[in-house]
Amino acid sequence: MFELCLSTLEHLLDHCHIKLQTITSAHYIEHAGLHDVWFYPNGTQPIIVKRYHRRWLEAFPSHTEHLIQAEQHIYSNPTLPIIRAYPPSPIETEGTLWCVYPFHRSSPPPNDAWHRIQALGKTLQTPLMTPYIPHPTPPLTSAQHQMLSPIENARKDLGDPDPLMHTHTTHRDLRPDNVIWIDQTPYAIDLEHTGPRALITDQLALSIDWHQPWPTHTSTLKQAQAALLDEWLLWLQQLLYLAPQDKKIETIFQNQFKLSLSALQTWPCETFKC
Repeated sequence: MFELCLSTLEHLLDHCHIKLQTITSAHYIEHAGLHDVWFYPNGTQPIIVKRYHRRWLEAFPSHTEHLIQAEQHIYSNPTLPIIRAYPPSPIETEGTLWCVYPFHRSSPPPNDAWHRIQALGKTLQTPLMTPYIPHPTPPLTSAQHQMLSPIENARKDLGDPDPLMHTHTTHRDLRPDNVIWIDQTPYAIDLEHTGPRALITDQLALSIDWHQPWPTHTSTLKQAQAALLDEWLLWLQQLLYLAPQDKKIETIFQNQFKLSLSALQTWPCETFKC
């Protein structure tokens, strides 16, 4: 576990013009593969501190660009329901990227949570202003690629569907863990995967994450499935690339891989029953 020392915390809070109210250690919350998260009580102004994995940023610089755009530009509209980082987050210091957020305790979701999540997803969609450039494939070994073969083969089985237009920027990771409920209103957190997406693909991902029925847009389903598989493969490749340096990431990879295979089994197409 990476320790968040008091001097680093003071440095970050000073950048964000936050007064250090409580002299105590930060509570380590999670290691999520691509970042570490701490909670700091800080009196009446509790905060969340997030440190991004340096090797991930070095290997995938486009993610750093997307993260900064999401935090500082894409979602700059103050009316959007997201938990914003304190400016000037993201903060780069000594080769490490940090974000500092206000802490909000989430209330239980309402009965119509799925309806509200769909509305949140649509609210966060913004038109893509520049052409989409695919992420480079991480440098994996042949053995690592073999581990991903079930998903890679499913992607190949789709053939080459018509080009899928990435027309909007979306959150791309609206899992239940990335939604804070305040007064029965959902607010999104964790913007590091924000980027271009086809809208039908985003709907498919939401259906999987929230265990809801699949969208019935059968005319574009093949394209959406192809794009969704591309997303899964990129995420798993990133984790697999970092796993040899971090056993915790290896555990996260195994869990995400099992979840991906499980979701693949539910697809409404016999081609993908594996």
